[in-house]
Amino acid sequence: MSTTLRALPLAARLSPAARFILAFLLFGASLLISANAHAAKLSVAKTGAGTVTSSPAGINCGTKCRASYAWGTKVTLTASAASGYGFSGWSGACSGPSTSCTISMKGARRVTATFSRNVVVNYYTLSVATAGAGTVTSSPSGINCGTNCNASYASGTNVTLTASAASGYSFSGWSGACSGPGASCTVSMTGARSVTAIFSQNVVNYSLSVATAGAGTVTSSPSGIICGTNCSASYTSGTNVTLTASAASGYSFSGWSGACSGLGASCTVSMTGARSVTATFSQNVVTVTPTQCSDSSLAATDLSGQCRASPATMGSLEANGSL
Repeated sequence: MSTTLRALPLAARLSPAARFILAFLLFGASLLISANAHAAKLSVAKTGAGTVTSSPAGINCGTKCRASYAWGTKVTLTASAASGYGFSGWSGACSGPSTSCTISMKGARRVTATFSRNVVVNYYTLSVATAGAGTVTSSPSGINCGTNCNASYASGTNVTLTASAASGYSFSGWSGACSGPGASCTVSMTGARSVTAIFSQNVVNYSLSVATAGAGTVTSSPSGIICGTNCSASYTSGTNVTLTASAASGYSFSGWSGACSGLGASCTVSMTGARSVTATFSQNVVTVTPTQCSDSSLAATDLSGQCRASPATMGSLEANGSL
């Protein structure tokens, strides 16, 4: 009988309760085997500093970068950059710049998360000043000096400044971080920079013409006029020219006309335009008092006051042969 029992299958030798338990365990094992046969592996890699976690749990990369999920499971991966880094994007089974990505696990999947070091951008101030009348503008925009003469630019930015002279002025050149006479200048913003644009007033000359009436001369200060000989000269706009009249012998200065007026021998002309002036000299009047002659025959006198024979006396002398 013992031989028969040994020959029987194990199940036949178990009690009904034991056979039920065995069958349940075998069924569960078959389910587990079937599930494992259809599990899908997810592998995560990363470049740069950061972590990737998953939902459902399983991935925490950093430390655990592989996990298996049941076939068809949707796994959401989330990237978190470390301090000083930013998340750049996914590659592999995920793509795009979003920090989250969902994968359907219908096979083995590989994903790479890329983290890039943050670039620290320094900003520097560009200060512009002007001497004279004009404006300075910039490209990239920021400076419009005139009104806005300071702006900040990222380190390494090349800023082109352009100078524009106001009416009546010309651009003379740059000083500071720019140099030279060209109207444009490029500044590399590798540090704080200051620039001065110099504008010079255009030189405008006006002519001063002097005329004289009568005998005399007119001279000028600043020099240029000696009228007499040189009666016109050019002066820079805004110059104050003083004219002085000197009468010739036998004449007196009578006064000015034109851009000067009055009786004073000196007159100042402001050269804000072309000017003309006339100096008038008048001949002196000589009054002669006749001399009383003791001889009535010499009653007539000439302009010098000397006694001279009258015309009647001269005729009588000629008739008598006295002359």
